[in-house]
Amino acid sequence: KYDPTDTTSVDNSGTIIVAGTKRWKRVPDFYLPAGTGAVATTVQSKLRQIVDWSDYVEPGDVDDTASLLRAIATGAEKIRFRGNKNIGGYITITHLSQFILEGEGRKSKITFTDTDAWLKITGTQATDVTPAAIAAGIEFKNITFSAFGVNSIPHIYMDWARQITFTSCFFYHCAMLCNHMNFWHLFDCISYDSDILVRYTRDLNENNGVSGAPRG
Repeated sequence: KYDPTDTTSVDNSGTIIVAGTKRWKRVPDFYLPAGTGAVATTVQSKLRQIVDWSDYVEPGDVDDTASLLRAIATGAEKIRFRGNKNIGGYITITHLSQFILEGEGRKSKITFTDTDAWLKITGTQATDVTPAAIAAGIEFKNITFSAFGVNSIPHIYMDWARQITFTSCFFYHCAMLCNHMNFWHLFDCISYDSDILVRYTRDLNENNGVSGAPRG
């Protein structure tokens, strides 16, 4: 689009094209949802609300730990993946993140490959001068979590967190540890040889759905 008010911008062969004394500018594509009162956004920002874990794998990655951290750092509302993902390090999810990690059932497995591999969802305790920062609003859907061949210690750890949800997940030799938890949920989940699905719980106000998570 020709911009008659611009006489100084430099041609960058992309968003600005200079032809003589005129400046032509690329107009971003906009996405406008249906319905009254809908707010327009760019197509790019709309597409970035949902990302694919595999898009963040870089050459030299020894496993999938770093790529998941990169995907979380984008701030996307949903992270999708398919296939087997190996976690050999720490994945720390703080109160600054809210997202859905969604797989495709048996086609999507996260395997903890080391005794020190953890998926940790954690907030911070209140002090005399700072309020508590509670990790909340995180959901895991249609995922198999496995620690087979490593050991039976918990590899999923939640501390100072609330409203953490696991939906249609399968825990295979993979236990979970909860500490200072408040309102967490397991829906249609199954545990197989995971010792005790919840190894240790303190200050647990409500634990919805665990009775629906039988062991194999």
